[in-house]
Amino acid sequence: MENKKYRVAAALITAAVLTAVSGCSSPGTSGGAQTEAESTAAGNSLPEAEKHQEADEVPEEKRKLLETMTAAIESQFPQETFTDIPIDETEEAVSKFKESYALSGRRSSLGKEYIAGVSLRDENPLEGMNCRSDGKPSEYVTSQFADGRFILMEKAGGEGGGFSELYDILQTGESGLSYMLDVAQRQNTLVMPEETPFVRVYMVKGPVPAAEYIPLTQEEYTVIKEGKPAEMQDGTAGTLLLCERKEDVQKLWTDSAPAVTEETLRLAQERCGYSADALSQEPVVKASMTLRAHGETREETLGNREDIDRLQEILQKITPQTDFLSSPAGSYDGTITLTGQDNTVQTLHIGLQGGACVLGTSWFGMLPEDDAAEVLKLFSTIDGWNRYGGEISIRIDDAAHTEEEQSITFTLENGTGGPIDYILSPIFYKKEGDSWVMLESIAGFCGVSDRMEEEEKELSVPWKGAFETRGEGLYKLEIQVAPEEGLRFAVSDTFVVKK
Repeated sequence: MENKKYRVAAALITAAVLTAVSGCSSPGTSGGAQTEAESTAAGNSLPEAEKHQEADEVPEEKRKLLETMTAAIESQFPQETFTDIPIDETEEAVSKFKESYALSGRRSSLGKEYIAGVSLRDENPLEGMNCRSDGKPSEYVTSQFADGRFILMEKAGGEGGGFSELYDILQTGESGLSYMLDVAQRQNTLVMPEETPFVRVYMVKGPVPAAEYIPLTQEEYTVIKEGKPAEMQDGTAGTLLLCERKEDVQKLWTDSAPAVTEETLRLAQERCGYSADALSQEPVVKASMTLRAHGETREETLGNREDIDRLQEILQKITPQTDFLSSPAGSYDGTITLTGQDNTVQTLHIGLQGGACVLGTSWFGMLPEDDAAEVLKLFSTIDGWNRYGGEISIRIDDAAHTEEEQSITFTLENGTGGPIDYILSPIFYKKEGDSWVMLESIAGFCGVSDRMEEEEKELSVPWKGAFETRGEGLYKLEIQVAPEEGLRFAVSDTFVVKK
């Protein structure tokens, strides 16, 4: 990860965030300039898709996710009211996307217009997309996020200011949507206020470092400005800034930045959970980690005292840095939660892709890369998924299954280039609402390990009479694999059960 200063509030945009469909670049590179997006050009070729899915054919899960996406985006513009854009007004703009995305066009009372899209596929529909400009330019600038899971089409030349401040958050997928809604619930925004004073709070609260804004009245601004200066920790300069207008943000990089007052600090603590305290030395009684990799979020809690003590010993090697604003850009996909003896909770965000930077809420430090790797190894199932989750998988036939089938057949895929072990001790889940509910097992499974040398192997696990099924719906099968000794994790796939 490369160090850089953030020069403006929107400067958190990472290279992978934006692929503009106007002269867009190939996957993995920064997108083109945000001028008119020629997303309806004849040469703008998406992969061959299934028959276009009408609104009532969009899977309920995707429809709910689209509703969450629009609600999250619009929550950042609390002074505006959004309504649907008639389909006939956006039909041409979405013509190249409608077979691969569930789409919703929205228009605000102040003139903002956008179209949100949620992918209907498991793979990125825009992978390898060619964006020639042979046809009539579109009115919309199109950006993709989270490996194509989301797209955002913004009306070019309209009152679209503010969307770019959400790019980094959208890039983190569903966790970013949850974060946006949480920010709004706390009556803050991720979009800089246009007309009112505000406090800018730069920290890690969600999946990436971001600035939250606390809107103020003119009277609140005056009271806070005239308050008593607060005692601030070293290395937190620029994390809190009181602004009367947008232009005041530029004071971050000058000597004219106002001193942080006690009222500013108190407000940031109450509304944002701001904390500049470095890692506590108090004994830890519980340690857990979540990591997003290969399109999934995995979680693990350390199960023995020895591992917890070793983790705390490693984390004491973190070298505090002097300037939070210079913390490396990019996504911090690993999150460690530590619970102390006094029930205080500390959250650390770890950058695992090529760096060893650790972020607290508003502080950061560096950890030797070997030690960062050892931290991950302590959480062995997460370590296994992070290293091999993209190479080992199971695949269940797309055809619908029934509760009367004696077994469920699937293909175990091994792309490691070497032998792996697998354990046929199946666990089944059913999707109920937003949660996966584990099915009760009727038969017992001993969980004997078998070896697999080949790249693919067809296997079956008992179904009827072995598990308490729950009628029609979406199910998930999970088995354990072990590509190395001591490195074991779960792989899964979903299937549909119908009568």
